[in-house]
Amino acid sequence: MENDFYSETLSRLDRLASEIDVVDGGSHDFTNTAKTLGVVDKVNVKELRTDYGKLKELKDFDESVFASWRVADLPVMLAAGVLGAFSSAALKDFFAELHDKWGSKSAVNAAGEDVWGHGGQEIDRVPGSNRAGGWGHRWKFGHDLFNPFDLTKPTNPLDPTSTPWNQYVEMAKASGTVLPPWLKAVYYWLSHLLQDTFSSEGLPIPGHSLFRGLFDPAKHHELLQFLGTIKMRDVVGTGATNLIMGAYLWGTEKSLERVISKPNYRAFSLMLGANFTNLVTGLYIPPPNTTFNYSTIPMIAYYGIRLYRLERRVEAELKSRGETLEQNDLTITRNLSIIDENEKTIDEMIRDMERYEAEVDKEIRQADELQADIFNRLIPNPENKER
Repeated sequence: MENDFYSETLSRLDRLASEIDVVDGGSHDFTNTAKTLGVVDKVNVKELRTDYGKLKELKDFDESVFASWRVADLPVMLAAGVLGAFSSAALKDFFAELHDKWGSKSAVNAAGEDVWGHGGQEIDRVPGSNRAGGWGHRWKFGHDLFNPFDLTKPTNPLDPTSTPWNQYVEMAKASGTVLPPWLKAVYYWLSHLLQDTFSSEGLPIPGHSLFRGLFDPAKHHELLQFLGTIKMRDVVGTGATNLIMGAYLWGTEKSLERVISKPNYRAFSLMLGANFTNLVTGLYIPPPNTTFNYSTIPMIAYYGIRLYRLERRVEAELKSRGETLEQNDLTITRNLSIIDENEKTIDEMIRDMERYEAEVDKEIRQADELQADIFNRLIPNPENKER
């Protein structure tokens, strides 16, 4: 279209020059000047890229799970463990007196009523022995929670019916229980084992009957009492440790949920440390109160597992967040490259626009010159006429 307009303009200028020639008898040619007017190229407008990548959102993360120990945490943790261990030692004689009291009376009195006691029961008589009780009898017979089959063995070789189980069944019948006699018999046995945990020696650990041939209770007395028994005083000491630590954490965390169930590095690590301190302190208390507190083992295992699971969970979440950040970093890098490309495109369009403006200015000047030339030819200078 621009070329057609340009050609038509030149034709009009030729006709105009011919008309002026007729008027003044001269010879005029405007086309040479007009031909210098070119067609200005259009600005090349390019489209900018808009395919930017979107950033992924980071998942919510509860930063309160991280350890944030306070100044008083370590002293309180150590104090809770030590106090628990010493409370166990302090209860030794008192609990032994309770055990002896219960051992002096039968679980069923003359009136057929249940009382808390275990005196005269066959499991305290080692088969072949002439008397009940004595050190080591719990290790030799009837006191293994994991081996109830001892109850079917006669304590008197001359009397096949002299088994602890038969005695418990007869006691159950004499009590007039509404429960099946066998169930009440199990109750009497378990209550006996529970009462023995109050003794100064304690109750042998479950499963000990599997290793009876490996030790002699008479020769290994101190070792077995130290490492091989469960003592109620230790259980109470462990309870005291966890109660002190739990009360402290409750007071400082202001939330029972954060102490008991909600994952929390601080709570888990302090509870683990307090129970471990209790265990170690019991090992260092001078004899005869030295003890290996088995009741701390489940607590140590529980909080150790909770800490391990929390650590794994935090590692997984941090890994996921790290992967998201890496993807976002790649997306940002790609977006920056698109921005750089768009900036180059914009710079090219700016240069093209500047070229266009320069060409337009040039064409305008040439058009002005042509207009002035035509005007001068159409209206001759008076000075030239007079001459």
